[in-house]
Amino acid sequence: MDKKNKTNSQKVMSFIEKARRAQIVECAIETIAELGYAQASLGQIAKRANISKGVISYHFSNKEELLEQVVMEYYLACQSFISPQVDAQTSARDMLNKYIDSNLNFVDENRKHVFAVIEIVSNERTEDGKL
Repeated sequence: MDKKNKTNSQKVMSFIEKARRAQIVECAIETIAELGYAQASLGQIAKRANISKGVISYHFSNKEELLEQVVMEYYLACQSFISPQVDAQTSARDMLNKYIDSNLNFVDENRKHVFAVIEIVSNERTEDGKL
């Protein structure tokens, strides 16, 4: 399939596009961790990244898509960190102990990201505005 015929979600991103998206996601995490969900506007995230809001809009269709990416990357990173350690265990007891231990280690090493995800999830609203 030709790149120009792909939808936005199917588009193959260049190295630069991937790096810019990663930078924006990291700045979103830091902004939410520092200011909280309510104050973490696209303008604040852009300011932290030293880019314009338009650059964010180029990479993410809206704030919700950016925040979805923050949550998605958290869960993917968590799984990548924990699963190999749990899978290396031979008994159910050891697997559970390793899961708990590696989960706590991941949270400890990724505090800003954990806080940002908690803020995002706890402030998520339905279409009619309910939490």
